[in-house]
Amino acid sequence: MTLSERRKGYAKSISILLAGVVVAGGLLLGCTLAFAGPLPAAAWAGLGVVVAVAVGLVGVAWAIVVRSDRAAPEPAQRAIATAGERRRILVLADETIGSDVLRREVCDRVAGCESEVLVVVPALNTPLRHWADEADRARVHAGARLEDELRVLGGLGIRARGEIGADDPLQAVDDALRTFAADEIVISTHPHGRSNWLEEDVVGRVREVYALPVTHVTTG
Repeated sequence: MTLSERRKGYAKSISILLAGVVVAGGLLLGCTLAFAGPLPAAAWAGLGVVVAVAVGLVGVAWAIVVRSDRAAPEPAQRAIATAGERRRILVLADETIGSDVLRREVCDRVAGCESEVLVVVPALNTPLRHWADEADRARVHAGARLEDELRVLGGLGIRARGEIGADDPLQAVDDALRTFAADEIVISTHPHGRSNWLEEDVVGRVREVYALPVTHVTTG
């Protein structure tokens, strides 16, 4: 679930809760009028304020829902290129770099157009390795996977270059986009249950931060 979806869920829950408060207040008022006699003016004024605030909060909650729907929709995958189109694709991959699924996706996206692909492989590191000063080893492993993939993509006729990114995938995307004006982003991960990136909602956060089409593929 993306951050946008969670916000909309919270807003809807709040609106339902507040609507319940308004209904309960109305029932309480009805019972009071039926069994306890007329209310003094001060009580009427106080009840009016409470109802007005509750109704206003319901309106704010639904406004959040509408704004989320309009401001952060799930971007549709970009259509396959047409002949003569120029496309710049940023590929972000974890250990799934080199998967057949990712390669087919990249091939489909560059077919029939002049393209340039930047493959970014974050130097995945663990806190233990960082503490043990093994960050360089993580970069070496990432570099080896990246070189193998660039060799395969080149053999497929794809113009691609690569770089080792920061271990934080969002930072890796941000760094890459500073020098590579991508038209779209392809993110490759393990499936749910095996991917830290999906647990951290990396795909959803990239979609919210960058106004670019984002395609997510899983493998393994």
